[in-house]
Amino acid sequence: MYFRCMQKSAIDFRLIKLERNGYHPVCTVTINHKDAIMVIDTGASHTVLDKKQAVRFLPESKIKLSEAKSSGLGTNDMGSAYATFDYFILGDLALRRRKTIILDLAHINLAYATMQLPLIDGVIGCDILKKYKASINFSTKKLVINI
Repeated sequence: MYFRCMQKSAIDFRLIKLERNGYHPVCTVTINHKDAIMVIDTGASHTVLDKKQAVRFLPESKIKLSEAKSSGLGTNDMGSAYATFDYFILGDLALRRRKTIILDLAHINLAYATMQLPLIDGVIGCDILKKYKASINFSTKKLVINI
């Protein structure tokens, strides 16, 4: 009988305090050899990257427009794009040729800027969190994934 041994990877995150007692857990990932600040969002169905920040990680010519509209993030009619990154690294998990949705997250970064918080590059969504059986421990400020 074959048993696969699950290896765990713990990623540190920090809580960014928002106005009115709200928080966002934020961690650093690596995209194409560059650090990116991402919100960990269990309410987001997909991992997304901000379209303005995406050009830090790959040439604009690699970003392809999508005909599909995205819902959520305050709208049901948001245009989207996608790109494939050579590397997307989260802790010890290295994803090669990772296709990622690109959306306009300007309204989130505008709110962050108003509160004098660091801008975010994107959101880690449930596509990754579910696939790698993630758990978030707010006591230790660790995102644990199975790889």
